[in-house]
Amino acid sequence: MTEIVNNGSLSPEQSSYREFFLNVAFIAKTFDISQVRVRALMTRKLFRSVVEKGVGDDDGLWRLTLRSGNRAWQGIVTSGGDVERQTVVMFRHPRFEERAIADLRAVPEMF
Repeated sequence: MTEIVNNGSLSPEQSSYREFFLNVAFIAKTFDISQVRVRALMTRKLFRSVVEKGVGDDDGLWRLTLRSGNRAWQGIVTSGGDVERQTVVMFRHPRFEERAIADLRAVPEMF
């Protein structure tokens, strides 16, 4: 399993807030680009991320989405930082982007 580092201990008031840190090597492998390229894209702020907390049956799980250019990675992550499931999508054309995002949301039927 891939491990993603989270920010650890949180008070009950902060339980809906988490920071997850993805290793540069993990991102490079996932996006099939070099670590140097990942760092350059990060410096230019060309990665976007979303963190969503699971509710109900999915309590304790988090959905992380990381996007850059025409690629998006989505992982279902435990509170401990283990990736249970993951998906990578490449957008082929901008007009299909919304459909691909909708497909990403539908893959793990949760949240």
